[in-house]
Amino acid sequence: MKPVITALLLLVTASLAVASPFIVAKTHATPTSDTREMRMAGTGEIIHVSTQPILTADDVLDARLVEQNGSTFVAVVLSREGRIKFEKASEESIGSRLAIVVADELLSAPRVMQKISTESIQVTGLSEAKAKELVEVLKKK
Repeated sequence: MKPVITALLLLVTASLAVASPFIVAKTHATPTSDTREMRMAGTGEIIHVSTQPILTADDVLDARLVEQNGSTFVAVVLSREGRIKFEKASEESIGSRLAIVVADELLSAPRVMQKISTESIQVTGLSEAKAKELVEVLKKK
């Protein structure tokens, strides 16, 4: 009976990790057993997103809406642990895309051009409404 309980706990824990209102995850060029197919908001582009998040709302200390030179973006401040995870993932993902998922909607999948080692990241390319939604989700965590 004990192994069944352990397996059930692992299953519940894994599903909770993905159920975060905010995740950043790796993407893959083709579907695998560890990805799920998502359509990008606005474009409908199909992206294969890893079911194992790199970051969740728990890795975020603060988020705010920034309007600068006519564009809007979200400034996200990561915890120490979040910064370490993001730095490692960005280094491993150079040339690939990272998915930004909010409330189970794929908002963005920017291509990583270099290792990112900073405590604050900017989420750009969102409509003002989606940027506000992201801030609200991260503030509620």
